[in-house]
Amino acid sequence: MRYRKSALSFAALTVVNLSLLVGCGYYPAVPKPPTGTTPPPSGPGTPPVQSLLITQAGYWAAAVNPVTNMEYVINDDGTMSVINGATNTLTSTVQLGSTPYALALNVETNMIYVTTPSNNTLLVIDGTTNTVTATVMVGDVPGNLVVNPATNTIYVGDMTSSMVTVISGANNTIAANVTVGSGNLALAVNTVTNVVYVVSELAGTMSVINGASNTLTATVQVGAYPLAVALNPVTNTVYVTNSNSSTLSVINGNTNAVTATVTVGYLPGNIAVNPVTNTIYVANLNSNSVSVVNGETNAVTGTVPVGNTPVAMAVNTITNTAYTTNYKSSSVSVIAGDTNTVTSTVPVAGNPEALAVNSDTGMICVGIADTNAASIINGATNTVAAVIN
Repeated sequence: MRYRKSALSFAALTVVNLSLLVGCGYYPAVPKPPTGTTPPPSGPGTPPVQSLLITQAGYWAAAVNPVTNMEYVINDDGTMSVINGATNTLTSTVQLGSTPYALALNVETNMIYVTTPSNNTLLVIDGTTNTVTATVMVGDVPGNLVVNPATNTIYVGDMTSSMVTVISGANNTIAANVTVGSGNLALAVNTVTNVVYVVSELAGTMSVINGASNTLTATVQVGAYPLAVALNPVTNTVYVTNSNSSTLSVINGNTNAVTATVTVGYLPGNIAVNPVTNTIYVANLNSNSVSVVNGETNAVTGTVPVGNTPVAMAVNTITNTAYTTNYKSSSVSVIAGDTNTVTSTVPVAGNPEALAVNSDTGMICVGIADTNAASIINGATNTVAAVIN
């Protein structure tokens, strides 16, 4: 897996029982830093809670299907590793044909979707056979993507055409192209309301798309160089990190109005939301910390020191535990949600970037940059259970 640009998002599916958590690793776009500073590497993203059903969107380098207990990691050499979560073994290597950028899955249909920017394509992979079953031509330089399992619809952000390509999962055809703001795009979908949110890095905006009509219904001004978008489907609240503003924008999903701007750490990137506790976790890449925000009061209730360059964020809603990968420290920080303290630091080989959590099994899949490797962490013992190559 390589270390690269991307964005983040948190998408809601159907409100069920909050028993499952799927995570994924994807990265915020690399922001333009203030004058005189050097940007750190950008990193992966937050996990979706799969049952409420929530799925994450955007640039996934790793993802977990909690229904089948299979884990997926995309690699720099044009392949996707398929890992059996029960045995922690590599079961298949899917040839993609070119370097992948983002990964997303539909837990209802057991289909996996991968963007390949050099070919301007979206690859459709059958999770049962681990074979590419379709190739869909999309816009220029496709990057992040999100899937709405409730409608079986895929949304792909096209990085150079300032457009979101809408694809029907039923027949793998393009249903619409929606123009949004410019720059690297982060996406999230609320499947309860069937609304898609698209953050545009260069425009400093969040576009709101009606999933029923595939039309742009609002454009919300947020902060400077927004990197990530996530949502709480229970409260219908959307969160956007603004990298050059060091803030978190809070948006009411009913009115599309910014209701609060919360100051967090320097260069905030990925976000994880725990809808059970209504808590938001923000990885601050240059502060080497995680900001903990109370979703009811929009107040920062804790600033947790973690390792060097935290990139991916994920939450296990069953254990109320947050995780972040520390890219330059070669470690994963484990944060207790009830105390906002690091209870364990798990060393991993190389530079961890992607993160996926299965709340059912308590296992964490960590993708390692510039390799085809993944470390599997046992969430009960906070030890590495296996290394997949």
